[in-house]
Amino acid sequence: MSISIPLLRTAALPLLAMTALLAAAPCASGAIIGTYVDAGHVNTTGMIVDGNGQPGDNSWHLRTDSSKNWEANTILECDDNTVTPGDLTTSITGLAAGTYNVYMVYWTNSGTGWFVSASLNDGDFATYDKTTGVATGIYAPNSTVVYEREVLLGQVTVAANGGFSVTVQGHTTSQSTERSWYEGVAYEAVPEPASLALLGLGGLLARRRRRG
Repeated sequence: MSISIPLLRTAALPLLAMTALLAAAPCASGAIIGTYVDAGHVNTTGMIVDGNGQPGDNSWHLRTDSSKNWEANTILECDDNTVTPGDLTTSITGLAAGTYNVYMVYWTNSGTGWFVSASLNDGDFATYDKTTGVATGIYAPNSTVVYEREVLLGQVTVAANGGFSVTVQGHTTSQSTERSWYEGVAYEAVPEPASLALLGLGGLLARRRRRG
């Protein structure tokens, strides 16, 4: 299931309002750009096991504990593995013809060691961590602060009923503090140049009417 979540525009918010927004917990997915889709058994292939503990080698966990808020139901975790876990591929289909920006949504902490690699449509992999993308949510369980982040992977152009795929890689590590948290993908249609021109013309006409 996908849900459409508008971009949260914070540029005009007063400083106190922004401070309150960032301090709210949980605040996951509140500012995700575009249409967000959870990664899970229905749309994602790979070694995924339901559970709430640490996954074994070559597997990921789909967290099922609904009491843990930011971890619940949507997060795929790989950690404490001595071999690289298998890739996960999330596929989105049934889109209208057009060009789309494609994003990955993941979680990081305020320290080091939480990172995930991803590629769009079998392209080159890049690694993302707390320094990449934009923060779209924050959650502070106890003394730990974790951040939901969204990063632009690239653009795709599809025919009617077309789609795209995002492939995610975890990392080999024997440290329980190092892990990969993958949440899902998001996409937004890119306006065609003609549409942008019409929008600009509409704005110009509106200004002229006000002056008149």
